[in-house]
Amino acid sequence: MFKLETDPEFWSDVKLRLPGGETAEFKACFTLLTARQWDDFMKADMEAAENDFDRARRQMIARVLTDWRDVVDPDDGTPMGFTPERLEALTAHTWFQAAVVETYVREITGQGARKN
Repeated sequence: MFKLETDPEFWSDVKLRLPGGETAEFKACFTLLTARQWDDFMKADMEAAENDFDRARRQMIARVLTDWRDVVDPDDGTPMGFTPERLEALTAHTWFQAAVVETYVREITGQGARKN
């Protein structure tokens, strides 16, 4: 059975490889863009960013990443809820950008369901 969602969101595990070789993982809630929305977004984003790929990735992540779980304070381990400010701070890091974009693209193209 296939349930048609009008405004779909999905959760996926994002695996981070931190500088120095350490790894971490968190759950991310993503908004599913249609193929046309994706194409339009990427085209407009790249034009606006004038080939500034860092800015383009940051804007894309801000558009599709809507919530998270298992992100904690490094000092006391308390959960750190999702906020635009926290997301902006994390998207300053290439290792975070790469993991989020890779996870999102893998999921929307169906690669997440395939076994290696």
